[in-house]
Amino acid sequence: MELALSPAGVQWAVNAYLVVSAACIVLGGQTADWFGARLASMIGLALFGVASCIIAIADTQATLLAGRTLQGFAAALAVPCTLAAVNSGVAPERRAAAIGAWTGFLMLGFSIGPLLGGALTHITGWRGTSGSTRCSC
Repeated sequence: MELALSPAGVQWAVNAYLVVSAACIVLGGQTADWFGARLASMIGLALFGVASCIIAIADTQATLLAGRTLQGFAAALAVPCTLAAVNSGVAPERRAAAIGAWTGFLMLGFSIGPLLGGALTHITGWRGTSGSTRCSC
């Protein structure tokens, strides 16, 4: 089964993530203050995984956009919360190096993630499950 997106749907598949992520980034930082950086980080990463599964089984444009929106929200939680976890979990004399490493890995993920995802999608198809609508998460 193919998922046919309108031109506006393709734009929103990108923009839903970006708009929600930008709008909720401050909330993500506050979540680390409210629940602790470690727990909030794990919640953000788990939500990102759930959103990825929703996208993998999407059979309509609306489902795809809902998954992308949830991914944006999850990223808005995960990014500031992981930074807060690094900041609070490292001795002050090593903090600069730890934040530098965190930034490097974050940028590496931002760079390699889309490239790897695009290559896998090209090789296996966008579902990666041979046409099945089940998520293998």
